[in-house]
Amino acid sequence: MDDTHVDPATAAAPHNAVVAETTPIVKKHPGGRPTLYTDTLAKSLMEQVASSPDSIDTICANHHITPSTFWLWVKDNQKFSEMFNHARSARSHTLVHSDHAKLQELEIKAETASNEELRRIDLQSRIHRIRIGRNQWMAERMNPRQYAPQQHVDVTQRALNVHLHADTPEDVQAMASRLEELR
Repeated sequence: MDDTHVDPATAAAPHNAVVAETTPIVKKHPGGRPTLYTDTLAKSLMEQVASSPDSIDTICANHHITPSTFWLWVKDNQKFSEMFNHARSARSHTLVHSDHAKLQELEIKAETASNEELRRIDLQSRIHRIRIGRNQWMAERMNPRQYAPQQHVDVTQRALNVHLHADTPEDVQAMASRLEELR
């Protein structure tokens, strides 16, 4: 006699049928483990992107994800991509204006400082000016529409460029008269 016990609820079901009572429903990520992405994590990442001068690699390390995962989310997740574009725009604004307040404080201190304090303030202000230049350069690359130098082309005259080839003085005279007619 067979010692195996057959459950009456599953005995009538076909071999590959799913029985709700005995099989838990677990949604698995197709092809691998579940994603780490959550709206809370995305919001936290974007807050740090917008407010911190840290690199994306550093921000990802702070949140225990790899940079490749971050960039995959930017590529594949439309909502995350839009959040990143907004955060990057806010970040460029933060970068441009972050050291200006510190520089203004140093300039106010310099008005009443002694000679020794002036040397220290001068060094600090040079450091802040270098940071401002670096931050402006970074902002130009992150948000070129707003921070890149604008180039305006003013076209007020019609230009006529003609390549002339003449073998004889008569050909030159004929071309000169033709050019006069075009004016």
